[in-house]
Amino acid sequence: MNSQKQAELQQHLDAIAAILYQEADPTELTTLEGIEKNVRALAQEHVWPQLGIFLSTVQDLAMLTGVSISHSTLQRFVQREDWSEVVRFVPA
Repeated sequence: MNSQKQAELQQHLDAIAAILYQEADPTELTTLEGIEKNVRALAQEHVWPQLGIFLSTVQDLAMLTGVSISHSTLQRFVQREDWSEVVRFVPA
């Protein structure tokens, strides 16, 4: 990844972090365990499914990684969602 893309990614990550912090339960942010639980719960609900879009099919995963996997294995990696409203990621 070039430095321009790294900077752009960091801007997005900073914005995501700010939003997740606003949505976190402040009473749970007093311990490392509480912080970890909040971050994990919010990320699993809002972030990871969106990051998994480009791995939504076996063909996509095989194309991106060069590794063929079974459909059942893919299901363990990617949370199944209805992606019909989401534009699919197509690598250049």
